[in-house]
Order: sequence, then C-alpha cells, then structure tokens
Amino acid sequence: MHGLARHAERLKMEALLDAAPGSLEFLEETPAAELRALRLALRDDFFDRHHDRFARIAACSKLLPVSVSALIARKALGPLLSARVTAHLPPGNAIAMARHEPVGFLTDVCLYTDPRRVRPMLAGMPAATIIAVAGELARRGDAVTMGEMAGYLPETVMPQVLALLATDNALLLRASLFIDEDAALRRLADLISDAHAVAIMQDADRHGLWPVALYLMQRLDAPRRARFGDALAGQDDILINRLVRAIHDNGLWPAALPILADLGKVSRGRLAAASAVHEPEVIEDIVAAAEAHDLWPALLTLTPLLDEDSQRRLLALPALQQPVTLAHILRAADAGERWADMLPLLNLMDDAALRLMAEIGEALDDAAVQSLLQAAHQHRLWSQALRLTGALSEAQRQRAGRLVLAAGPSMLEGLLRHIARHDEWLLLIEWHDALLADTRRELLEASCRLGDALVAEWLGALVGAGINLRLQDTLALCNTATHARVEAAIRRLPEPQQPELLALLASISHEPGALHSPA
Repeated sequence: MHGLARHAERLKMEALLDAAPGSLEFLEETPAAELRALRLALRDDFFDRHHDRFARIAACSKLLPVSVSALIARKALGPLLSARVTAHLPPGNAIAMARHEPVGFLTDVCLYTDPRRVRPMLAGMPAATIIAVAGELARRGDAVTMGEMAGYLPETVMPQVLALLATDNALLLRASLFIDEDAALRRLADLISDAHAVAIMQDADRHGLWPVALYLMQRLDAPRRARFGDALAGQDDILINRLVRAIHDNGLWPAALPILADLGKVSRGRLAAASAVHEPEVIEDIVAAAEAHDLWPALLTLTPLLDEDSQRRLLALPALQQPVTLAHILRAADAGERWADMLPLLNLMDDAALRLMAEIGEALDDAAVQSLLQAAHQHRLWSQALRLTGALSEAQRQRAGRLVLAAGPSMLEGLLRHIARHDEWLLLIEWHDALLADTRRELLEASCRLGDALVAEWLGALVGAGINLRLQDTLALCNTATHARVEAAIRRLPEPQQPELLALLASISHEPGALHSPA
C-alpha cells in the first residue's frame, strides 16, 4: 500500500506546483513520508517567502469596505495571491469578504490555500458557504483539493459534505485518499453508516477502487476497520470473491491480512470460506505475504477457519517446510497468544514436519511452553499438544511435564479427563515414559482423584499395549494414598486381567522399602 501513499503525495505535489498531470510521476519512487515533508516545506516557503508583503496587503484591506476588498481580491489579486493574503487576515475579516465572493472564485482560492493556516476561518465560515464550495469541487471532480480541505473542516459541517457525496462514492473514496491526518479520516469514518459503507464497497468494486478502499481501511484503527470489514463480510459471495481476487491481483495481502485479523470471528469465517481464498495460487500468495512482512499473527487468525483441504495445501507449501518459517510461526503464536489457532494445524502435519516443528519448539522458553499448555487446556486442544510433545526429545518432554505440574491441579486433571474422553492413553503413555518419577507419581495421584474408572482405563491401556515393564513401573508409584484406589481400579477391569495385576501390585507393595497398603 506504500505505492498508493506515494501516488497520493505525487498528485498533491502536482496540484501544489500547478504542474501538468503525470509530469511528476518520477517522484513515486520516493518514500511517501519524504514526499509529504517536501510538499509541506514547499507550501510553507510559498506562504512565508513574501510574508511581509502579504501581511501589508492584508492590513490595507482592513481600511476599505469589505465589498471593495472582496472586489479587489477577485479582480486584481486573483485566486493565488488571494489565498496567500487570506492566511494573514483575521478570521472574521476573511469570512466577511467570502460573503461577497462568488462560489466559483472561492473554489479557485481553495486550490492554492494551505488549510493548516486557515483552520480558524473555516471554523467560523457559514455552513452554506462550505457546502456550496464543496459542491463546486465535486462538480469539477477535484478529489485532491476536497481531500486536503476535508481534514480541516468543522465537524458540524462534515455530515452535510458527506451527504453531498452520497451519490458519488467513487469521488468520496478518491477524496479520502488525500486526507493528510489519520485522525481526520477516523472522524469521517464515524459519520458513515453501515449501509453507506456497503454502498462504498460496492462502488469500489464497480470502479476498480479496491486498492484505495483497503488503503483507507488500513489507516483506520482496529475497531473502525472491524466495523467496515464486518459490513463487507455480510455481502454476497460474488462481491467477497471479487474482493479476494482484487487483493490477489494487486499484491495487497500485506495490507489486507492485518485488516482481516481485526474482524470478528464470524466475519473472518465468512471471508475464509470464499472460494477464491482456497485457490492454490492465492494461498501461496497469502503465505508469502505473511513470511515477507512478519504477518503470521494475522494469518494465524484465519488458518483455523479454512477448510481441511486448504489447510493441507497451506502446510504442503515449500515455505512451510523451512525451519526459519516454522520458527516464525511459533514466535508469532507465542507473541500474539495464538496457540489456540496454531495447535489444530499439528493434526494435519506428517511425522517429518511434526518432528521439525518439535525440534524448533525446543528453543522456546518456559513461559512460551506454559502459554502453549494453557491454550491446550483452555481450548481443549490436548490431542494436538500431546502429539507435539511426543515428538520432543526426552529432556523436553520432562520439561513439559514439569510445567504441567507447575500450572496446578486443574491443568493436570483437565489433561487426564481429555485423554479419558478421547481414549488417547497411548499418547499419554509415550509422554509418560520420559517423565521423572516424581512427575509420574503426581500424574497417578491426579488420576486417582478423578476416580476408579479413569485409573482403570489407564491400566487397561497399558495391558492392551502389552507393555509389562511400563505397567510395573506405574504400579510401583503407588503409595498409601493411592494403593487402595489402584486396587479398586484393577477390580473394575475384565476378570481375566485382575489376578495378575493384583498379584503384581501386592508384590511391589511388599518389596523392601516399598509403602504397604493399609490392612
């Protein structure tokens, strides 16, 4: 979108210098901020270079009847010099003279006016005069002057100016492009109803002005962007797909992604469901923009809303096989608290990609891992978290276990309930093997607190896996507090399994140094 900002500054420079349209096109290679600084410096120079002369003319005008001063301005000075002199007139005098000037002449003066210098005059100017001049500028199609002046008009008159442009949303968009200050653009946005916003978007599509509309939305703050975006998301599929295609064709994903991230979830889902979004070249373009402009936090708000096929296509892109890109995704998920958006993608990764993600994830600090685990707990994403945990090294699995315990009983019990509900004991068993004895004991005690049935499921999974050593190690964790619960759980298993397990529990309990169960 920097190109549009440079384009707007170039047009304003041509207007300031009264240059032929397109004659300063070479300036569009210059950063917009530098062009703006140059334009304002030139304008200051034009007004300050003959400051004393303009001030003396303004002083002389006060000695004459207002109607005579107005006539001299129109007949002798002309619009350019009148604009310079007006900057030195007391606001009341300038307003009084304006009453004696025709609208056409006032409009010509606006072309050469520095709105920063006449703000007090504009504040006191009759609304009818402002509306009349705005109407003449609209008739001429002078978007540059309209936009520059709009940022300095009194708020009380802006609704009337907006109503004047209600039938020409294309001109409204073009004029808004030339509003200098974002604060002024926000004030204008507050005057636009949702229905008018939809009409503006429809005309943006009709006149090929999507880039301008997106640039203006980009300059708004998040709540205002969300309001306009939500209004757009409520339109038909044809309009939304044309928007997506315009974004793609004009290379506007770097601007569009942050806007989409500010929308409500329903609106994001509506846009993510657009058929154009699922085209392979569009998905590739979106990922390229996220990687090049560090926009993964924004993209992660959309990925859960894509259908599974599109998610798989996204994960299959070459960029998603690069460690540096995966590191950026993990960093974005942590920095933007987007773990709940990122974790579901793990289920779609093949084992090689998951191992690579786990290897990169080992560089995360404890706070980041704790945040990931908290997201898995709050959003019931333990299946994905356990799959990632299973790909970690033994030391990192031990760290994850330690952090789960540090989070308190609620997280640990939530994990166990999830595993029981989804019959994912094998995922727990793989993780369990790497845990230190104290962590495994805490896990067993939490299971016992949740009841005999859950412990029975755990033991049944161990039996079903045919891993006697793991079973023996688990039973060896029993103490006086858990022995009775484990024994009761064993008695809930099928009868053929009970004798061997009860005997194993009894033998472990009576080994030297082991804790005995109560009589």
